[in-house]
Amino acid sequence: MRKLKPTKKQLLEREEKMIILRESWKNGNYERLNKIEFNYLKKVITEYLKDNGKSAYSSGHEMGFNNSSCNIMFEKFYQFHLIDYVEGTGWFVPKEIGLLFESLPEENSVKSIFGSPKAEELYRILKAKYLFVFPEIPLCAFINKDIIAHLFTESWHEGYFLNCRIDFVITNREGVPYLAYEYQGGYHENEEQIKKDNFKTIILCEVKIPLKHITSGEIKNA
Repeated sequence: MRKLKPTKKQLLEREEKMIILRESWKNGNYERLNKIEFNYLKKVITEYLKDNGKSAYSSGHEMGFNNSSCNIMFEKFYQFHLIDYVEGTGWFVPKEIGLLFESLPEENSVKSIFGSPKAEELYRILKAKYLFVFPEIPLCAFINKDIIAHLFTESWHEGYFLNCRIDFVITNREGVPYLAYEYQGGYHENEEQIKKDNFKTIILCEVKIPLKHITSGEIKNA
């Protein structure tokens, strides 16, 4: 059977995804991974570039991870737009992105906790405005899962809640959050990311914590 050529719409969608992935790698989103996650991503991409048919699970098992741990890490890789996902095919790494990855340093040395220079700029502005500003805080670190469990109406909701982070959380002196900020990089315009951002907003609304979305053009007025 002759292989069908991609439609114009499919080609445009692929290019849009590649733009998002390129920006994510360029902004250093891989720096947001811990050393274990980074090394697993490195092994998966290395095996993928070899094109030896080895699965991501196999690579994870060799590193001592079970399937559940692999899935959690892959969800994080996808959330940070370091890999892509195709329905019916599964996780994959575009060749171009894989080659960019090969140019990274051998070790994931200690680097900035901020995902991009713009996010760091936003942090400095918020720090001048608020006394207690904490970056990259997991939702599950300050929201009781049982309180918002009724919001988990789709299969991905609970896993997203457990792995999702807030860019910047503002707290009172006792460490209780009362405001949150998200830097809206280019990848937030992706349809899949918009869906996740909306769910994040719903969760925070449920516990009465306002979430402010800041674009690069709005940083100075945050």
